[in-house]
Amino acid sequence: MSHHTPLPRTQRLTLTAPASPAILERVAAIRGIGTVQPLGDGRQVALSYDLQIATLAELEPQMIAAGLALSDRALHRWSRAWAAFQDDNIRSHSRLRHQCCCTPPDDRT
Repeated sequence: MSHHTPLPRTQRLTLTAPASPAILERVAAIRGIGTVQPLGDGRQVALSYDLQIATLAELEPQMIAAGLALSDRALHRWSRAWAAFQDDNIRSHSRLRHQCCCTPPDDRT
């Protein structure tokens, strides 16, 4: 088993209706999700997840299958798509090894 450094991310997701505690437990059990907590009247949740394991786009179908009713309003769909785009960028940049302009690449001596 390989060890990885967590890359935590938190998103606020809007639901069509408040989720039951059972649904929130099923969502919290999905691999990569740290916590899922209802906010306010329960129509929003704070979702914490590890980008090294999964992005929001990868988690979304699993959360829906677990019973979480994500809002299908255009603004909320756009917001999730933007967050998924950012997740991909953050994950990609976290895997890059910084190379200073003054240091030759590894294959040069």
